Parts: sequence; C-alpha cells; structure tokens
Amino acid sequence: MATVKDIYNYIDSIAPFNEAEEWDNSGFLVGDKNAEVSKIRFALDVTSDIINQAIDCGAELIITHHPIIFKPVSDVLSDSLIYKLIRNNISII
Repeated sequence: MATVKDIYNYIDSIAPFNEAEEWDNSGFLVGDKNAEVSKIRFALDVTSDIINQAIDCGAELIITHHPIIFKPVSDVLSDSLIYKLIRNNISII
C-alpha cells in the first residue's frame, strides 16, 4: 500500500514543491509521512466539513490546493482543525 511519502513524492515529481513561490507554504504540512493511504480526499481548502467527510469515508490523507498552515501557528488547541486532523490520523499535503 502507498504511504503519504509515496504520494508526496509522486506529486513532487510532476509539480515540484520547490518551484512554488517563496511565500507559499506548499507540501507536507500535517501528519505521518509513513502512514499508509487507502483513501484520499481532495479539496480546495481544509475546512471542518472536509475533515468530517474524510473521517466519514475513512480517508487517511487530504490533498488541497490551499495550505492549512499559511501563517505561523502559535497553538494547536482541541477546537482547531489541525488538532482534529492529528486526532483522527489524517495527513495533509
């Protein structure tokens, strides 16, 4: 089974992350690079609804166009999207 890292490397091979604008925060942002992936949820943005859909369908990875972390994060509290992702073992690219 493919891992998050395998999928990241594939995306990087066709759309290199190092070619993004310097200010853009693209790439692997949340999760476990070694986690196995059987289902992926694609979206424009990470929202609570998207995370709930990923949980409901058993997706281990969400791939979005816009990064969930764009500005520095000062905390990760129980009501945050990042906390919800980590708690449910969902990675983000």
